Amino acid sequence: MRRRRSPAGWAAVVSLSVVCLVSVAQAQPSADEVLANAGLTAADKQSVLSGQFVNVSVGAVSERDLSFAIVFLVKKAPEELAKKLIAGELITSDAQVKAYGKLSAAGSLEDFAKLTITSDEAKVLSSAKAGERLNLSASEIAAFKALAGGTTQAIQQQLWRVLLARHQTYRASGLEGIAPYDRGDGRTRDPAADLRKASQAAQGLQKYLPAFHRVLLDYPQATPPEMQEGFYWLKSLIHGEVTYALAHFLVAPDGAARAFARREYYVSTGYNTEQSVGGFLPVQGGTMVLSTVHAFTDQVTGFGGSMKRGIGSTVMAGKMKEIYEAARDRAQK
Repeated sequence: MRRRRSPAGWAAVVSLSVVCLVSVAQAQPSADEVLANAGLTAADKQSVLSGQFVNVSVGAVSERDLSFAIVFLVKKAPEELAKKLIAGELITSDAQVKAYGKLSAAGSLEDFAKLTITSDEAKVLSSAKAGERLNLSASEIAAFKALAGGTTQAIQQQLWRVLLARHQTYRASGLEGIAPYDRGDGRTRDPAADLRKASQAAQGLQKYLPAFHRVLLDYPQATPPEMQEGFYWLKSLIHGEVTYALAHFLVAPDGAARAFARREYYVSTGYNTEQSVGGFLPVQGGTMVLSTVHAFTDQVTGFGGSMKRGIGSTVMAGKMKEIYEAARDRAQK
C-alpha cells in the first residue's frame, strides 16, 4: 500500500470525483485519465492501476478526528458495487464483525433477534457508569444499572431496546436525534456534532452534488427519491473489546456513477462515531473507488494530541486498507 501526505492533492481527488459524478454519463474516462486529472503522482497512478491502494492524509476536522483518504480500482461496475453495499454483502469483509443484522425502516425488537451476548458481556453493560469506557446516555446507564445482578437475557433485551431507540430517533430526526454520551461530572460527548463537521468538510459534494450533501446534514428531511439506503446493527470485536454499532449506508446515482456514504450513528465503545463518503466512478475496466474516512475518538485528545492523531490515522488507514482489500476481493467474485 502506498501512502503520501498531501491534503491539497486529496482535495483535488475529491473534487474530481464529484465532477466525474456529474459528467460521466457523457463519456467514460480511463482509469489513467481519472488519476492524472486528480493530481496523483506517476508512482501513485501506477500503484493504483496495478491493483494497489493509495492512501492520502487529510486534515482533521476536530481534535478527536482520525482521518485519511483512499483510492483504488475494482473490476466491477459502480451499479454492482452499490447494490452490494446497500444489501450489506460487504459488511463481513471486516473480520472484526462477528454478527450483524438488517434493520427495518421503522425498526423492531425482532430486528435484533440474532444479537446475543454472553454473561461477561452482560456484566459489562449492567455495571455501566458515566465515563469513556462505554458510550451511553445518562438514561441508558440508569436502565442498565437497574438490571445489575439480573439475567443475561434481561440485559440482552435492554441492549436491544437501547439500540432500537437510537435507531428510531435517528430515523425520525437524523443528527438531531443522536443522544450524547455521558462522560461524568456534567460532561457529555456529542457524536452528532462530529458527524456534522465531517459532512460539512465534504466541500466537493456541496458544490457539485448539493442534494446528496444535504442528505448528510439534514437526513431524513432531505432524501432524494432516487437515493437508496440500508440500516444494520453490528457486533464486532475491536482490540479485544466487544463493540455494538448502528450503521447507515446511502447511495445516490448520477448517470453510471454513484456517490456513497457509510455512517456509524452509534458505537458502544472504543471510538465515538465514524463516517466514510466517496464515489464509485466508472472507468474502462471497472470502477475507481475514492473515499474519505473520518473516525472520532476521545483517545487522541489532550497532551500530544497531534502526534496521537497522526499515529492513529496511520494505524486506522492500514486497518481500513485490509477491510477494503477484502471487500474488493469479495465484490469481484
